[in-house]
Amino acid sequence: MARDFFLIQLAEKFDFLIYNNTDFCIVFLKNCFEIETEQNNEQEENQKLKVRECNDLFISYDFDEINAIIIDELKTPILKSRFFTAMSNYLDDDFAVSDLQDFETLIIKRLRYLLDCKILAIFGTDNFKAQY
Repeated sequence: MARDFFLIQLAEKFDFLIYNNTDFCIVFLKNCFEIETEQNNEQEENQKLKVRECNDLFISYDFDEINAIIIDELKTPILKSRFFTAMSNYLDDDFAVSDLQDFETLIIKRLRYLLDCKILAIFGTDNFKAQY
């Protein structure tokens, strides 16, 4: 429940920092979710993000390969600027520079989604530099 109160304000803070192109630290909240793999009728595997809520109840969210890559890159706290550099390493060599803005927009939307799922937190860069 404390996570709920803490994270409610972070969505607005995230939007503000993104709008102002301000760097911040992204922290992955490791022990509050699990990733479940299911098979559908066509024998395709689908993954769901199951986030632990109060009373050990879970809420399921859609989860895909891009989210899995993001979570993998967030194993340790990281500055947004370094995270975007790390994510750009997954792009093909022939990726058009003109499409970079669209890619960054996609990553911002995914981070916001994971923040709304309550598995990410963000902090100012002062907190990050003091700890890492």
